[in-house]
Amino acid sequence: MRKARALSTDQRSWPLIAVLAVTGACASFMFTLVMPIQAQLPQLMDAPREATAWVVTITLLTSAIATPIAGRLGDLFGKRRFILLLLMTLILGNILAAISTSLPLLLVGRAMQGLMSGVIPLGIAVLRDQLPAKRVGGAVALISASFGFGSALGLPISALIAETMDWHALFWIASSLGLALLALIAWIVPKDRAFVTGGFDYVGAAGLSVGLSGLLIAIAQGNAWG
Repeated sequence: MRKARALSTDQRSWPLIAVLAVTGACASFMFTLVMPIQAQLPQLMDAPREATAWVVTITLLTSAIATPIAGRLGDLFGKRRFILLLLMTLILGNILAAISTSLPLLLVGRAMQGLMSGVIPLGIAVLRDQLPAKRVGGAVALISASFGFGSALGLPISALIAETMDWHALFWIASSLGLALLALIAWIVPKDRAFVTGGFDYVGAAGLSVGLSGLLIAIAQGNAWG
């Protein structure tokens, strides 16, 4: 009886852990997605190098803002719901980047991709809610590791795509990955069983966003701006 119950728990747990780990890897993949074409962006976008550097910087910026805020919003309105929302934002951002012929539209798409980093705290919170206490530590470690794994694996994959296809294919393939994860999350991740009470600190979120933005912009653009 106990063995059957443990096996049943494992059968429910591993698909949940796996899909959340892959979702975390997908979030980090967005950071290295454009690295192989970064040197060609000034010619592709007909823009100065200082401007095209924002194609990388803006994703880091929105990621830094989304990561701490997403967890609170998930607690208030549903973690699964917000993971799905972030995946839909990722898909739309990739589509905008894929059809872009100008730098502003590409930057909007890249900014939307960066919001995907909010799935990391949300995924960890889902694991804490759904898994037995003895499994939470290992599962959280796997989710955290997937973030670095996605960046490392994403670079050679995106380089291969950029070398063999048009650069727009990077974003079409990423949007297809987002669609697949959207379906898997909707299927595997259970709906939230409880929500926290309280409100959202809009002033604090705005202050945090401004502070993080200022710091990241200074680091990323300080050499160019002097």
